[in-house]
Amino acid sequence: MEWLNDVLALFQGYLYLPMNPFFYLAIVALWIQYKRQMQIERDMFGLRIHSVADQMLRTILFGCMAGMIGTVFISVFSIAVSSTDLLLIWIVSVLLSLFHIRYLCFAYAGGLIGFLSICLKFIHPPAYLPAVGMDIWNALRDVSAADLLALVALLHILEALLVWLQGSEGALPVFVEGRRGKIVGGFVLQKFWLVPMVSFVGVMGQTHGLAGDAGAYHPFGIQLLSFPHVFTAYHIAPFPVMLGYSTWTLTKNTKQKVKQSAGLVAVYGICLLALVELGLKYPILLLLASICSIVVHEWIILFDNKQERMGAPIYIKPLKGLKLLAVLSGTPAEIMGLQAGDTIVRVNGIPVNTPYDFHFAISQNPAYVKLDVLDERGELRLAGKPLYAGDHHQLGVILVPDETALQYVVLYPANVWSVMKRLFHTKRADKRGQFDPSVSSQM
Repeated sequence: MEWLNDVLALFQGYLYLPMNPFFYLAIVALWIQYKRQMQIERDMFGLRIHSVADQMLRTILFGCMAGMIGTVFISVFSIAVSSTDLLLIWIVSVLLSLFHIRYLCFAYAGGLIGFLSICLKFIHPPAYLPAVGMDIWNALRDVSAADLLALVALLHILEALLVWLQGSEGALPVFVEGRRGKIVGGFVLQKFWLVPMVSFVGVMGQTHGLAGDAGAYHPFGIQLLSFPHVFTAYHIAPFPVMLGYSTWTLTKNTKQKVKQSAGLVAVYGICLLALVELGLKYPILLLLASICSIVVHEWIILFDNKQERMGAPIYIKPLKGLKLLAVLSGTPAEIMGLQAGDTIVRVNGIPVNTPYDFHFAISQNPAYVKLDVLDERGELRLAGKPLYAGDHHQLGVILVPDETALQYVVLYPANVWSVMKRLFHTKRADKRGQFDPSVSSQM
């Protein structure tokens, strides 16, 4: 049962992950991300909405699940990425993130490295190139662009799965300045996953036109793509990957936004994988795939941003009642079934239109609260619950901003330097009293 030996070898490879320094770099990056989010929550609303430990634990668990799926896919697709290739893509990703945090995504580094590798195969190195430069030149030239781009495609398919399963968890409610200067409510959705993977790194024998020729070794005995390698032997190489999802929404609820984002990323990954497969038969398409890896990924982000800027915000103050931007976990509001987008029109029979009305109406019966609530479809329902000592003074709801809102965030491009600089210094007011916690608009 050769396939069983392959499975056991893969799981043994996970034991070597703690020896990889990027494993710890990814954990630190996760902690920085969720620590920064918690600080923004406290500065915006005076309370902690999400737990750093809980966020990290859940994303690591989901990331490990995705890593196992990715490991199987890499094996059955016979994607052979060397340790040098992985080191290159990590280094380039980190360098690119110095300009914008979303460039940490492997789509950019993978596309750039793949493009350079294909071009350098047709260019002779300059004679005056120093030894270090020659080593870098050779390392880039020897990269298998097809394998690297196929890995990028598979990682985005995994990202789409993770976004669909977990993208709306931990959404950060924010107040943002709208197009006409009015403060509106919205959400920043930022998730990062540590995805530990293990790969069969093949020892290449003679190469032929198509993989799967006589004498070739394929893990699990399966060959799905036409990679032109022949594996005469292999060894196990564990490597961690960071997948990230970051966007914002003013015009959709978080579930709608996540569904759209997951669909776009999945289509991107599948199309890129198909283009790589065609590029193995028609090499010019492999060069196109490396360009599309960057250009199409960037287009998706620009398309997403344009939709949000041109659309009508939904989290704005209604003419009557108080609309909910968010509901805190474990509070009376959550127990009563309130959701973001609901509008409270009466509390204990008293019409409410301002936060003051809301607090006053609750104080009229401190032992029990009864609410008249309109959902997003305009249907009226009743909700009620006894109140106890220690319950949240506002029932655990965050209201959409009104004309009295003084603080709001600025959505602008962030890089690694700005994230680190504001990790412990998130408050910064400008001349307008603007609140700038350095929220990045995309990955």
